[in-house]
Amino acid sequence: RTIHLKEFGGAPDAVLGQGEVDWKMLLPLAASVGGAAWFIVEHERNRNRAVADVDKCLQYVKGLVAGSR
Repeated sequence: RTIHLKEFGGAPDAVLGQGEVDWKMLLPLAASVGGAAWFIVEHERNRNRAVADVDKCLQYVKGLVAGSR
């Protein structure tokens, strides 16, 4: 019931939504078809900005979820 999220492609320090993954398509499918209820964000590319970067990822995911309601 969990899915691990990590951006792929784009800049070396790209956060969710800044790379090549089509999150707008993938997240609803993960929830509806895959049964995912929890989304775990991984982003360890710049330890000096770790909390700020994970917050950007979280805000992006929240925006997608809010937009799908």
